[in-house]
Amino acid sequence: QIEEPAPFSIKIAWTPPLKDNGSPVQIYQAAMRRIMDGMPVGYWEIVYSGPATSCEVNGLFPASLFEFAVMAISALGNGPPCPSACFATGGAPPTAPPPVVLLGSEEGSLNIGWNLPDLCNGAPVTSFRLESVGPDESMSCVLYEGSSISHWVKGLAPGINVWLRVSAANIHGVGPPSQPACFTTQCVAPSPPEAVYAFDISRTQASVAWRAPQNIGGSSIRGYRVQVTRKDQRGQEPLVLGSNGLPVKLENLELGATYGAKVAAGNAVGYGAWSQEHVFTTEPGPPSVPEAPVVGTVTANSISLSWVAPICHQLAPVEYYNLQMHNGREYQALYTGSLLSFQVSGLQPGTQYKFRVKAGNSKGESGYSPVAATTTGAVVPGPPLALTTLGVSSNSIKFKWNAPAFQGGSSIYAYSVMMREEVDAAKNRRRNASEAKEVWAGAATTCRIKCNAETAYEIWVVALNAVGAGAPSAVIRVSTPAVQAVPVVPKAPSTMPPPNLQIRNSTLAVSWTVPKDAIPPARQYFLQVSSDETEDQEINVGNATAHEIYGLKPGVFYHVRVSAENEQGRSSWSSAATASAKSVATKRGRVAPPTPADLELEKATKNSLRFKWQQGGVLDGEQSDGCRFKLELAEGGGSYVTMYTGTESASTVMKLNSDCRYRARVQAINKYGASCYCPEISVRTNAIPARSWHRIAGYFFSVFMILVLLYYFLFSEH
Repeated sequence: QIEEPAPFSIKIAWTPPLKDNGSPVQIYQAAMRRIMDGMPVGYWEIVYSGPATSCEVNGLFPASLFEFAVMAISALGNGPPCPSACFATGGAPPTAPPPVVLLGSEEGSLNIGWNLPDLCNGAPVTSFRLESVGPDESMSCVLYEGSSISHWVKGLAPGINVWLRVSAANIHGVGPPSQPACFTTQCVAPSPPEAVYAFDISRTQASVAWRAPQNIGGSSIRGYRVQVTRKDQRGQEPLVLGSNGLPVKLENLELGATYGAKVAAGNAVGYGAWSQEHVFTTEPGPPSVPEAPVVGTVTANSISLSWVAPICHQLAPVEYYNLQMHNGREYQALYTGSLLSFQVSGLQPGTQYKFRVKAGNSKGESGYSPVAATTTGAVVPGPPLALTTLGVSSNSIKFKWNAPAFQGGSSIYAYSVMMREEVDAAKNRRRNASEAKEVWAGAATTCRIKCNAETAYEIWVVALNAVGAGAPSAVIRVSTPAVQAVPVVPKAPSTMPPPNLQIRNSTLAVSWTVPKDAIPPARQYFLQVSSDETEDQEINVGNATAHEIYGLKPGVFYHVRVSAENEQGRSSWSSAATASAKSVATKRGRVAPPTPADLELEKATKNSLRFKWQQGGVLDGEQSDGCRFKLELAEGGGSYVTMYTGTESASTVMKLNSDCRYRARVQAINKYGASCYCPEISVRTNAIPARSWHRIAGYFFSVFMILVLLYYFLFSEH
């Protein structure tokens, strides 16, 4: 049996044999072998020999299985071994991991990594502990505990040696640490020197000294740089001097001038940051130039200003300040005294003001400070001026006004025109102010508003700027007159001007302007076309204002007139416009086809018309190449619309209105041009025959009775 199992030892015990066969047991021998993956490893090893009935075996592996057997020995010899038994050692903390390694470094930081230990001793590693130690491992400090196998160690001083070690832990505890490893942090430039000061200051000389920086960046200081800058004059290059650590003596300084000195330390990495600037002034002179005044509280009519005393020698303090304000033309003095603040009042709203200040003492006066500019707060504008009417009609009022004399310090971006009816004529009482409404808004200073006839109005204007709406203008009262009826006298169109002609190849494009004096407007137009070879031909083009005539002959003059018609009559023909197509030598047969003939209605229904026509003559040469017909239809006096294009000499036009008059015409077209239109014909679709209303009523009654019988048949049993 096993007693008290431990990670590295097993204590076993046994009982003497039941029979000693006449010879007492002198000693016992215990043998052991290791079991791995269910199989014994190696030979039996005697781990105990003695008279006791128990023994403890040490130096074992943690979390391992071992097989034990015990044999009794007497004077007569060795007895048989007892049946073997297997016992396991307990778990233990992991062994020490390998030494840590450096994965990367930054300024003041090290990225440390490590690996798992060789033996986990029966339980997986759950965490690691990273420690910093001294070179002799006498002191340690825990830097990290966790499951990661790397860690950034931060906050380290530059250029120092850091000793680090790591240990692993499992459920049985923390194992031994690894061997310490040493790493060196990066060196950096030194920190700024401290306590820079000037001494032995005279009119033209001074000395500058300092204290070494606290942090040298991990590398020895090799030298210093001293930068001296003139503080009271801009644009001068700073003076940079080198030093090995001793005070630096400055010469050729100006009388009463203010200087700033700062120092930087350098090591093997380079020079570090500049120290805080120490400002000193040579022997007394006039005060240095003050900084720009600081703007405090700003209202619409006042500005609070303050300023800081300039740097000066203690033997020549500032005795007074002179504050000036620019009034738009020149600077004028506002205040002279020893105070460091002043409130300027009586200012205009929304106006920019500029201020400057200078200091003076017994040695003289400084120059003026930089300018401080600010703008007073804006307020709402005053009322618009001179609101007057420009014209009054029965349905509108036009009026104008002038901009406010006071804009409140902000530009006027819009005006709002308010209006309300002045008197209720029926009850003779004034309407409430709440009934006023905005009728116009914009940036102009004149407007026209719509209104009702025979009504009295009160009108006023309000100006708006960035702050809001200002005071209203003076109210004007305007009454609109009654509406005067203007009689409309119907009039036929007057004679139109000649049409406009434009020739493209063998096509004549005709256009004209609409007559404006026709009452009512013209509903259709007519063209009269003639040439040197043909008589006058009249064409009804409907309500279109343009038309094209095809198949012109080269060298022939064409004369076109236009006439308009409305319900009051038709105008006389306009003067003729004349045009001629250019003479072009053509090959035989390369001309437009002849005009189609014999256009007639073949069949009419209530919503369709079928037309047929004949070829205008025998096609010569290449006239038949690509020859096709185009059928156009116009409803009433409307414009023509193409309804068919093809090679057939007949076509049916569908989806027409019933009992409606239509005009039709046909044109032949080939690749060389188009013929003239054939004479138009006028046709009409059939009317819809009237239905017998008593038959329709009988039909609906029959359907109703069938539905009643069907309902009775389906639901009577229920």
